[in-house]
Amino acid sequence: MSEIEQEREDRLAERGPQFLIRLAAMLRTARTHDVSNQAFQRQLKDFIQLLSAMFEEDSPRLSATSTSMRSASAPKPRSSPCTTG
Repeated sequence: MSEIEQEREDRLAERGPQFLIRLAAMLRTARTHDVSNQAFQRQLKDFIQLLSAMFEEDSPRLSATSTSMRSASAPKPRSSPCTTG
């Protein structure tokens, strides 16, 4: 395993449990509170912050992957028929 792959695995090992704990807390709170409730909003905010941090850590790899996927799967423009009358 390369050093880069090992670093990524280490980050996932660290963030994985945090992700599951935040997700479970948010879902548990959502079962008992309305989405406008402060308790739910706090859980949602914490979960989004964790997701943002995870995406920022992987952003160089993700942005390169998403760019190549977008260009490969982008629909080709079709010409629309013109009607004259």
